[in-house]
Amino acid sequence: MFRLFVGLASIQFALQNFLNRCMRRARQMISRGWTSEFMQKNKEIVVVAALLFAIHVYELWAGRDHADWWNFAHLELFLLLTLICGAALSYKRQQDESNRDFLTGLLNRRGLDQRLGKHRMPFLRRKWISIITIDVDNFKAVNDNLGHHAGDTLLRDVSGVLGGLVRKTDVVVRTGGDEFAVILQNASPDFCWRIARRIQRAGRLPPVSGIAISFSVGAVSVWTRRPQYEKFMRHADVLLYEAKRLGRDRVVFKVLHGVAQLNATAVGT
Repeated sequence: MFRLFVGLASIQFALQNFLNRCMRRARQMISRGWTSEFMQKNKEIVVVAALLFAIHVYELWAGRDHADWWNFAHLELFLLLTLICGAALSYKRQQDESNRDFLTGLLNRRGLDQRLGKHRMPFLRRKWISIITIDVDNFKAVNDNLGHHAGDTLLRDVSGVLGGLVRKTDVVVRTGGDEFAVILQNASPDFCWRIARRIQRAGRLPPVSGIAISFSVGAVSVWTRRPQYEKFMRHADVLLYEAKRLGRDRVVFKVLHGVAQLNATAVGT
């Protein structure tokens, strides 16, 4: 019995020390202005924490043990843990925002690298990887003649068009400027060709102040066990530039077995 009492007392003493350290840390964070920055960026989390805090205080004062300072120590720990969880959510939100293009809401290059980083291990068996790259024809003319606002509006329209043409499992990326890419998982060459053609035809948007808008498209389907996405995107970029060289508003498509061996080529307008 004595050993049990000593053990419980030791546990209570350790918890009390832990609470004291947590509260000191919280006071340091408050004194450094950390909480004010957090509150500005995460108002909804702070409101929820304040409500829970108020409910807990009411239970302590209106109910039992309102003079038990151990409960108030728990209350401070509860608030601190709430702020820590909020900080973790804030960090995740900031990471998500840094992976998105601020203008279109699509993934950017950084977000694409992180998304594809989870799929770099060789597959157990060969499968199709299809990549489509898109360039907005005459975008520079829109920007130069009508200003960046018109260019930004056009880019948002393009992102909406692309998002409406692919599956939920596919990835749409703004790779920079007026260039976009679509990563199709487990998409056969026939499916990739149909999606690329659909994108190219949907790119014939209404003229912007007399400037014709269209899409030049490069597409590649690779039968492989090694998901070398960067290399496959370079293949698609080469095809995209070929489409522009041939007169724009068209698709240049290739099917590769492995990485090097060319199996088929198609050009469509």
